[in-house]
Amino acid sequence: MGLSTVAHRKEAEMTNKKSNGEGTIYKNKAYDRVEGQVTVGIKSDGKTIRRKVTGRTRVEAAKKMIEVRERSSHGP
Repeated sequence: MGLSTVAHRKEAEMTNKKSNGEGTIYKNKAYDRVEGQVTVGIKSDGKTIRRKVTGRTRVEAAKKMIEVRERSSHGP
């Protein structure tokens, strides 16, 4: 395997990485749901404020995460 092949594979793997602030999505097997968590702010003591959303599909959870992120940027 040549150097260019290794670089190409590494580049292909990196395309799935989310940007900072996009949150995380994972499957909750116990509830058979997809859960997402997004950081919406930082408390005065330095801890992050995270909100959790659930959906039946990954797309549904991602849409809810976008809504939560937009609501938090507009304030209460």
